[in-house]
Amino acid sequence: KHFTGAVKNSLREGDKLFRTGGEEFVIISNNLDSKNAFTFAERIRLAVKEQPYRNAEVTLYITCSIGVSVIDAQQEDIQMALEVADQAMYQAKREGKDRTVMGAEVK
Repeated sequence: KHFTGAVKNSLREGDKLFRTGGEEFVIISNNLDSKNAFTFAERIRLAVKEQPYRNAEVTLYITCSIGVSVIDAQQEDIQMALEVADQAMYQAKREGKDRTVMGAEVK
């Protein structure tokens, strides 16, 4: 709940957040080129990192690894875009976690 709250605070009107697995989420966002999509993802990553979870007993610092994929407005292969983002996310984890990696542009 804390993680999704931090992410939702960074979303723009029209952005959609989906949970796709236990710890995996997808954000669908419109009108972003590769550069702006990467910047948007970094803003989300930093927002999560800068909002630790606190209760009476503990403070937990949360990080996330983000894979970014951009799909052309005319392209309909959303599954391919999700696969590219997933591969980029696993690359971010392999490279040390708590980072954003841009996947190949889906054409």
